Amino acid sequence: MNPMEAILKTLTGRAASAIAIATFTLSIAVAPDADAQTAPYPSKPIHIVVPYDPGGLSDVTARNIGKELSVRLGQPVIIENKPGATQIIGASYVAKQPADGYTLLFSSLTSMVLNQYGFAKLPYDPVKDFAPVTLVTQTPLFLFVNDKFPARTVPELIAAAKAKPGIYAYPSLGYGSSYHVVMEMFQSVAGISLNHIPYKGSAPGLQALLKDEVQMMFDVGGVSTAYLAEGKLRALAVTGAKRNPALPDVPTLSELGLPGFEVAFWFGIVAPAGTPKPIVDRLSSEIGQIVAAKDFRERAEKTGYNTIATSPAEFSAIVEADMARWQKLFKTAKIEPQQQ
Repeated sequence: MNPMEAILKTLTGRAASAIAIATFTLSIAVAPDADAQTAPYPSKPIHIVVPYDPGGLSDVTARNIGKELSVRLGQPVIIENKPGATQIIGASYVAKQPADGYTLLFSSLTSMVLNQYGFAKLPYDPVKDFAPVTLVTQTPLFLFVNDKFPARTVPELIAAAKAKPGIYAYPSLGYGSSYHVVMEMFQSVAGISLNHIPYKGSAPGLQALLKDEVQMMFDVGGVSTAYLAEGKLRALAVTGAKRNPALPDVPTLSELGLPGFEVAFWFGIVAPAGTPKPIVDRLSSEIGQIVAAKDFRERAEKTGYNTIATSPAEFSAIVEADMARWQKLFKTAKIEPQQQ
């Protein structure tokens, strides 16, 4: 072998070694990402965004679910409160998160249905931006008044409001929320005029009612019912098709001669659109079992709620049906879409 051939052989060997080292290094760098993509779900904490202030029944329900879900999945479940703008802040935040099952929304009839009719333009699409997981609870709305309000029945309430048009006030979860829409319907049918004051959630609205900053309120029950025994609130009616077992002495609005108020409010869990089906199905199954548990169901029923776990497909069908129904109710109440 001449000197030139020896040099070329040496260089070729070194090049091969360099390539081998580079390939090995690259494989090490890529391996963690590949492992992360194939890691079993869940492999890190899960966040449930609650678009309400802390302390309300929705927040408490979400925390109860999160606690049990953490045990079942073996990962922390963190509750994040992002209230405001009729749940738009929380919903739009979740809509923009990665579709990996690690950020969920504690959704409601308001965020998934009503907002699209209450606002001219939303920063999220209730249908295209979310993957329904399961419903959690369902409840009618109760009409409450505080202890300072003179009326003890719905006819007396109507008479008092007609005597002082625009004076008495009510809170809502925001423009276009169920509380707002139902009260607007009530005013239209009863022929009265009330003052609408939006709040960030039911908890601050309830406090305003107790302080007599507002005099009446449609609410899902829950925390509000605790004040009935103390005499601080009175329940005058319920929006259900029939009386609620939690408050069997409270008549329906239909019984009182005000038809068209057979409405229910629901809460559920949704994920960002595009979340893999196996993850959605896993979450639906686990949360459904939590909701169906006897202790969870009994706690819900004491506050006027019914537990209602569904499959993702069933949840989607409920949302679709409610969209058609509530669009008609908005027209009946003559609520025009609001500009953000």
